[in-house]
Amino acid sequence: MSEWISTDDRLPEINRSVLLLIIYQKFDEGTNVESEEICVGGRVGDGDDWFIGNTRIMWDYGYNLQFTSDDVTHWMPLPDLPK
Repeated sequence: MSEWISTDDRLPEINRSVLLLIIYQKFDEGTNVESEEICVGGRVGDGDDWFIGNTRIMWDYGYNLQFTSDDVTHWMPLPDLPK
């Protein structure tokens, strides 16, 4: 399996689904805490925007959380499908 690639080193191709590591701040029990998500997504448009699944919005505990391109720290190509 591939290694995680830093977004500082290289970005995935536009409109190609990859695994994303997103590190962001969320409000939890009165405090901002750092949280991580691993999901399938990629870059869209001119490459400055990211998508998760078929949307640019993440859901967590029923609240709509948006992230910035700076929150996507690493990515990895998707594995091959089973044969």
